[in-house]
Amino acid sequence: MALLEIENLSVAFPSPTAAGRAVDGVSITVAEGESLGVVGESGSGKSLTMLAVMGLVPYPGQLTVDRLAFKDRDLTRLSGRERRRLAGKSMAMIFQDPMTSLNPCFTVGFQLVETLRVHEKMDRKAARRRAIALLEQVGIPAAESRMGAFPHQLSGGMNQRVMIATAIACQPDLLIADEPTTALDVTVQAQILELLRTLQRDRGMALILVSHNMDVVAETARRVAVMYAGQIVEERDAAGLFGAPQHPYTAALLAARPERQESARLPVRPALRLRYGARVRNAARNPALDGWPDPLPLSARRP
Repeated sequence: MALLEIENLSVAFPSPTAAGRAVDGVSITVAEGESLGVVGESGSGKSLTMLAVMGLVPYPGQLTVDRLAFKDRDLTRLSGRERRRLAGKSMAMIFQDPMTSLNPCFTVGFQLVETLRVHEKMDRKAARRRAIALLEQVGIPAAESRMGAFPHQLSGGMNQRVMIATAIACQPDLLIADEPTTALDVTVQAQILELLRTLQRDRGMALILVSHNMDVVAETARRVAVMYAGQIVEERDAAGLFGAPQHPYTAALLAARPERQESARLPVRPALRLRYGARVRNAARNPALDGWPDPLPLSARRP
């Protein structure tokens, strides 16, 4: 059964001269319990597509869609109040940067408790107990003492875990993870991905993982949609897409991974010509890179 249905979704940002489409005719279907990866370069429309699903398209964006349904409910016909009841409870999103998504004026415990009280109608004591259990579930040590911490007092990895705890607090049927491992070191990244896989398996929820990291998606998603210039150019099961990509852009993304490079290292210019007025300081050059242009002097770079 289809949990989320998107047909011909477009998001445009009008200007005095023209309206540029950041998302152009995207169609996606996500089944219950399915894991979908959405990949593409920065600016391809991945995050904006997911924001459109959550009803969070920033002004002055204009959304047009033939069908946008969650559990057969037409999201475009819901009132603002009904949409807010749905978002955070039945469908939730982990945003890219927890430091800007969490409110710096309130403790992480307050923000977790508030989510539970609004959506689950818990009393304060029950919500606090549940919030502590959630922080423990996502692997935050000394969870009870962390309830009184502000976001700036926690590391990036811990803030990301708090965001995950907030997103899964109401046991959503659909979890959208938008670059959940951005700016995290490799060890923390692996822990976050393992946590998402465990939560999906234990709770049976559907997961949409948005990323530009092909390796992260390969480890997590069973089906992958590749976006380029606001459109989905290829959508297949993960094994088939990574084994034999059909679209040239997909092949280019896979070839851009460091382990797929033919040479051991990318060509790097060992020394730049640094200009200081009329003087030039020049180190030894690699003959293979003689065609590279010299950097402009600082005075020429200013607008």
